[in-house]
Amino acid sequence: MAEVETAMSPACARRVIERARIRFTPMRFRVLAVLILGCVTAFGMSSVHGGEDDGAPAPSVDDVLKALTSDERSSVLRKRFHAWGDKAVPHLRTLLGGADGGEHLLSILRALAYCGTRSAAEVYVDLLRSPLTGGITLHAVNDLYVTGSPVRGTRFRKHLVGNKRFKPSVVSYFDGPLRGTAAELAAHCGWMDQVRTLDKLLTDRDYDVRRKAADAIHRLTGKRVEVEKPQRAFPATSVREGVFGRPVRLPKRGPHGPDFVRFVRWFDGAPRFLYGWPKDDPVFGHPRELRVTTGDPATHVPFPLPPGIEDLCMLHAGGMRLLVGNGRDPKRGLIARRARCFDADGKERWTWRPQDSGPKSMAPLVDAEGVFGVALGAGGDDGIVGLDLEGRPLWDVPRTYVTYAVHTHAALPGWLLHVGGSYELYRHTRKSVELAYTSDRGKLATYAAHGLLLPDERGAPTVILAGESMRTSTPSLQRIDAKGQRLWQAVLASEVEALALIEPKGLPPLLVVTTEGGRILIVGADGTLLADAALPEGHVMDDGRIATLALDAGPLDGKRHAAAVRLIGAAYLIPLDLRPLTATKPEKKK
Repeated sequence: MAEVETAMSPACARRVIERARIRFTPMRFRVLAVLILGCVTAFGMSSVHGGEDDGAPAPSVDDVLKALTSDERSSVLRKRFHAWGDKAVPHLRTLLGGADGGEHLLSILRALAYCGTRSAAEVYVDLLRSPLTGGITLHAVNDLYVTGSPVRGTRFRKHLVGNKRFKPSVVSYFDGPLRGTAAELAAHCGWMDQVRTLDKLLTDRDYDVRRKAADAIHRLTGKRVEVEKPQRAFPATSVREGVFGRPVRLPKRGPHGPDFVRFVRWFDGAPRFLYGWPKDDPVFGHPRELRVTTGDPATHVPFPLPPGIEDLCMLHAGGMRLLVGNGRDPKRGLIARRARCFDADGKERWTWRPQDSGPKSMAPLVDAEGVFGVALGAGGDDGIVGLDLEGRPLWDVPRTYVTYAVHTHAALPGWLLHVGGSYELYRHTRKSVELAYTSDRGKLATYAAHGLLLPDERGAPTVILAGESMRTSTPSLQRIDAKGQRLWQAVLASEVEALALIEPKGLPPLLVVTTEGGRILIVGADGTLLADAALPEGHVMDDGRIATLALDAGPLDGKRHAAAVRLIGAAYLIPLDLRPLTATKPEKKK
């Protein structure tokens, strides 16, 4: 979520009211409304007019480069470039033409948006029209609308749309591989004259383009259009009834369901289900809380959760039991994250802070002797970092800029999977790490967003990937061996939202999958579809998707298993009865 700098936002005002317990008399309400309106208006005027000529000293090109490459909080950089305004734009243009211009392109695009002036928009349009930078710039412009960019609410977008060259530049992308992004941007800008072009994209061979065109038409005209979806096809099908039990809605605190759900082997070595709220809620007065259960959400034991923990993994190394948490670092802004390690008493043992944005995924590091550390998938310049149990660096794989997941498996000591569009398999020891295989070497035309490491029957590593075809955006789930050979592939009707692995005793490994179409599936390790059900009721996005914010599956105790899914607005524990899967006779695909 973007940072918004106001002297007093409505949310802040609400907290002030509740803390002071002000009684809402009409007079006090009017006074408070005037104060808030004045503060917001002052901020809006500074956002609109700031940076044109406010007396700030002119920066040198070295000052601008230093700001681009610093690790300062985004709010600090936004203020700096906003104050510089047009004075920084010539230097940014100069840096674009230098030897390092390509390396700093994303930072320069962000800085131009922070400047927020007409001349900054001119540079944006120049980049948009360039064959070398146009694609990245088109995505950057789209992000100003889609992701809640820090420049949202300023005049910068108006400067872009008001530029005579902007619209023809965007429209030119309708004939290329970025036609889906151009469709989104046409809807954001309200270009009704492009509806006819969007109609033509409804039959595009690329499913993602068809979907984006339909959504753009709906936003422009209010008319909903159905597009052809991929036909679901699995290598084999043996769907059994009764696998999914009745979903149990996890408790809410105020309007909020739990922020994360996780199955772990707890400090005592027994399976536990965890759910909780990692941040204090000052509006409703709820403190952060982690609840530890054996399956009944109503019966739980609280754990002293430190601030900022949004995900966690357990490290069981001999007699040592450690919890490694991953969450936001309040000292370094909304994007920066850190990893922190705690013992059974909740006492912090160590903290790891990245150079860049911080870990997005974690996995235990395992060798023949057992767990010896943790791999942090930080992305950016930090890449993948291996730490020992005391938080000391072991090795790193720098500059793996896109990171969705890192994954290891207890039965595959010395192996590590990294997924970030492509995927990489690494061999590691306690002292070193080396690349064993990358999908860039093969012909896997799939953009992978989810991945798991899984041993085959011989104990060799294989990879489960979920993503979409780079040629047609067809959603898929597939299994690949360590040499990049596809073992099987399933085509799905909608994109995979989340992927989890469950390994019950007496059964082969099972994959739990949720899709944006609102389905939860269980798929065998051989690609057989074993169970299929609708997700519990969740918030439906404007484009029809049902987003899965978190998914995990595992044992509740020695016999029972469950899946836990966090949707927008609520989280659920779904009991799994795996007995019907013990006698399956798959119907092979004809």
